Amino acid sequence: MSAITRQLLMVYLALMLLLVLTVLLSFCTLGAWSAPISLLIAAAKAFLVLFYFMKLKESSNSLRIMALGALFWLLILLSLTASDYLTRNGSNCLPVSMVRHADPCSGIDK
Repeated sequence: MSAITRQLLMVYLALMLLLVLTVLLSFCTLGAWSAPISLLIAAAKAFLVLFYFMKLKESSNSLRIMALGALFWLLILLSLTASDYLTRNGSNCLPVSMVRHADPCSGIDK
């Protein structure tokens, strides 16, 4: 077995281990730690896929800078989404029982 094949096999086994860890984590109740741990596992999986399967490890510096730029843009989008979600006021939401539903057949509100 060549060194490249062995390396890819080890990365594959690491990805499978992280998958098992993700599935086991879904059955645990960790409270507020559940989301950060899941995101950390997802980041580790993304790192392995990017650097080994997509060969970013062996790529030129310009391609690495583009990948970092894409990651930076993704972080901007996620932070804007999170700030929008966290700053919304929940007082303008009505309970389901108070919402008027329209009848699509008659065109009259019930």
